Amino acid sequence: MTGRYDIIPLTRWVSAKSKLTHKERVEVRRCLLDTLACLGGGWPTPVSQRAGEALGSRRLGMISVALRFGTAMHALEFDDLEIQGSTHPSSAILAALLPLADQLDATIEQLSVAYVCGFETIVWFGRTLGSNRFDVQWQTAATTGLFGVVAACARLLELNSQQVGNGLSIASGYGNQKRQFENEERPLSIGMTAAEALMIVPLIKAGHASAKEAWNGREGFMARHHASQPSSEFANDQLGIVSAFESLGVVRKPYPSCHFTHRLIEAALNMRTSIDPSKVEKILLEMPAEYASAVSNSEPLTPYAARYSVRFCVASSLLDGVLDNSSFRPDRIHRAEIDALMKAITLCPYEVQDLEEFSPNSPDRITITTTNGDDFSNEVLCVPGSIAQPLTDSTLSAKTAQCLGPVLSEDDIQRLISLTIEEGVKVRELTALIKKFRPVGLVA
Repeated sequence: MTGRYDIIPLTRWVSAKSKLTHKERVEVRRCLLDTLACLGGGWPTPVSQRAGEALGSRRLGMISVALRFGTAMHALEFDDLEIQGSTHPSSAILAALLPLADQLDATIEQLSVAYVCGFETIVWFGRTLGSNRFDVQWQTAATTGLFGVVAACARLLELNSQQVGNGLSIASGYGNQKRQFENEERPLSIGMTAAEALMIVPLIKAGHASAKEAWNGREGFMARHHASQPSSEFANDQLGIVSAFESLGVVRKPYPSCHFTHRLIEAALNMRTSIDPSKVEKILLEMPAEYASAVSNSEPLTPYAARYSVRFCVASSLLDGVLDNSSFRPDRIHRAEIDALMKAITLCPYEVQDLEEFSPNSPDRITITTTNGDDFSNEVLCVPGSIAQPLTDSTLSAKTAQCLGPVLSEDDIQRLISLTIEEGVKVRELTALIKKFRPVGLVA
């Protein structure tokens, strides 16, 4: 596409945003709690530890903190996602906002306004670009995700519209390909996105200018990333009319694995009480081909690869009746019972024309045939944790306890939960608790 793309309405909206609706406020606080839980869960992982050691917080301050935060938040594939821009918004945005807000002595309310600006920016680019840039191997965390983090940080710094535009223009020069989805480059890419944003915003605050035609023409960002829309007209028309954060929201994960596995995990758990795993002869998994291609690994050798294997996730759910962080320990991945169930699985992708992500019209289905010749089937239409089937308060509390239990005391966990709800709280009160994360044995 070589149409005309105008980001000025977006930059003006970001620089002017100052208040939240009640629903926005409540949902940002839930995003904050969920992401802090993911931070605690991912803190002891080797990739998080290496991210912390590689730069050293004393040398690069906020930048290295953001790198560590973002990497840890995404390390267990437990952090939230949004569909329009195909990103993990909260881990990328909050990894940068938390250390920046700490330095500015900002409140959680100020951080929340900035978060919504970042989210809406991601959706703006998602609406304009469509899925084409993902299909041609651009990683969304480093494209639409980076734009959102830059916009969020710019809003927290109260920068003007021109400065926001400069920041987005600089960010358009970054990017990454999506080949690293099944190894530790993926969580590291979230940390690097947050760190890159914190390198960009001081430049624009200091008056650094950028290319005015970064978006248009054959060499512009939109053409290089294969935008599906001929202009930004639709995205600009939506600004300020309907809150994308309210209407689209995030998917908060109940399971620490790729979200394409979640409907079949739910289906397997639904069948758990009816099925004796030792009596399973055949398992048929049906899902849209586009999803299956991302989670088709039939022999996951590492914990991270297992989080991207729908066969493993279904087998583990059937065998144990639960899928949580402990499911991906190396000693639990290579159990003989898991191997037997995985060998019984046939993955049967089906084609969908004009696939709308997680539409009930393109469900996931599991059919199990037992050694007695009986067939059992379960179909799941909605992805767990989405607006159609939101994560309950009790499930979010259980997830928080599971993730933070190894790194914080029970009193500190309750204190953290309270801080995400109370009014007038300074972000420094949250980061003070993060500094109390205790060292634990490394999580694979």
